[in-house]
Amino acid sequence: MRRFAGFLLLSLLLAGLGLARAVQSDFRVATDQTYNAWLTFFDYDRAAPLGGRTAYAVDLGDAVVRENVSYRSGYSGRVPGYLALPKDSSSTPFPVILAAHGAGDGVTQAKNKGYIRRWMELLCANGYAVLAIDARGHGERSHEIGFRSVRETFSVPSARRDMFVGTVIDWRRGIDYLESRPDIDASRLGLLGSSMGTMYGSILTAVEQRIDAAVFVVGGMPPQSWTVLPEVHQANYVGRIAPRPVLMLNGTQDVTLLPAGSKKWFELAGEPKEQLWYEAGHGLSGQLELYGDKLLEFLDRYVKK
Repeated sequence: MRRFAGFLLLSLLLAGLGLARAVQSDFRVATDQTYNAWLTFFDYDRAAPLGGRTAYAVDLGDAVVRENVSYRSGYSGRVPGYLALPKDSSSTPFPVILAAHGAGDGVTQAKNKGYIRRWMELLCANGYAVLAIDARGHGERSHEIGFRSVRETFSVPSARRDMFVGTVIDWRRGIDYLESRPDIDASRLGLLGSSMGTMYGSILTAVEQRIDAAVFVVGGMPPQSWTVLPEVHQANYVGRIAPRPVLMLNGTQDVTLLPAGSKKWFELAGEPKEQLWYEAGHGLSGQLELYGDKLLEFLDRYVKK
């Protein structure tokens, strides 16, 4: 019920803003000169102390131990997260997947979304560690943006830009944190994002060369009436992930990010790339029974290696 309510909230949020209509189909990708200038937005001091902490660990069942961790942001404050580790430590150090959540208000959203836990259970059972953090303005960090809700943040293009830029920097620091842990092999690193997590996740994957491959679930071009500043528009980044591989998983019944926009986004991606369609809506992320085998096949090939 909570999962359904979260999907309904996001769908109503976008529809209420007049966004779930025509998609941006005539988008012009930025030149390399402009793109290279934007890269400075995501710079940070890698030499700054990480201050990594583990508060406590929780047993999540047969395959998963989940640590509550935090580290210093390269942008501002501290970044709260979960690091899920396989109980079977025979294959340490573990390859690791960055789990990028979608939009949602409240501490029960963000890294606490139901599909994030399902991803952790599946991936840890198959030998991967998983890091999930709260994006800026989400979860434990809802106060950081200065808006009362995600809807308000999304309605102000400069606020959405700042949220995405800060979150990308936080994830880059998260990779630094993973590199500091002896039980993690950060040279085998993938990204798995859902909805909004595909938006900032595609930016992150493009600018961060340490990521080997990316999986985008229910991602796509934004609707026509949604004003997205070009420096954080996912269409300017997805084609610059290549030659690293991209897998896109989409629902034919998605009314939040429409199939036409997902097809256009796939066209903009470079090779190697693959897109698969499922009889599902924007809630596909939580339906691992549909795509779990394909997800593991892709990650085993390009990340676990």
